Amino acid sequence: MGQTLVNARGAGSEQGYFCFDELFIWANELLDKRPETAADLRRRFPLVFIDEAQDNSEEPSALLHRIFCAGDAPSRS
Repeated sequence: MGQTLVNARGAGSEQGYFCFDELFIWANELLDKRPETAADLRRRFPLVFIDEAQDNSEEPSALLHRIFCAGDAPSRS
């Protein structure tokens, strides 16, 4: 049963199906491995408007802060 679940999960990922929380894991891993990604996103989005009152948990807020606010040359919000 365990291997069947692993195979199903792998097949879903290969097809682009991810859980909401998994995307935070992938995004943080990308920023850990390629920190220049934040600078690229800041150049692409120099002004950020966030209108997501329902997504006000710590995890999305921390990721948005990490991408757009932390460090040098933050985007304007």
